[in-house]
Amino acid sequence: MAEPARGDRVRSLAGLAVGAGGSLVTAISILPAVVSAAGWGAGTLLLAMLLAALLIAVPVSLGLAIASPRGTRWRWAAVAVAALALVLVLRPAVGSLDVLWLG
Repeated sequence: MAEPARGDRVRSLAGLAVGAGGSLVTAISILPAVVSAAGWGAGTLLLAMLLAALLIAVPVSLGLAIASPRGTRWRWAAVAVAALALVLVLRPAVGSLDVLWLG
């Protein structure tokens, strides 16, 4: 099996940094809101956890778009854009859980 090219390794590391770093920052900024939602009841906690999963999907999808081979790169970028658009549409109704990158 041939070794991957240097550009592939750099792209994989960049994708890992974007996905893992963005997910970590998002999870840390979401944690207080999810914990406080637990006090409001199970329905609110479920909604907060679904929104948190959607918010974490954005940096993960961007990381996968960066790290993926050419054929699947645009699919992951489309997933990231769709998740971000859904978050922005839902933001007036459910809030943003105080995510740092969302403002």
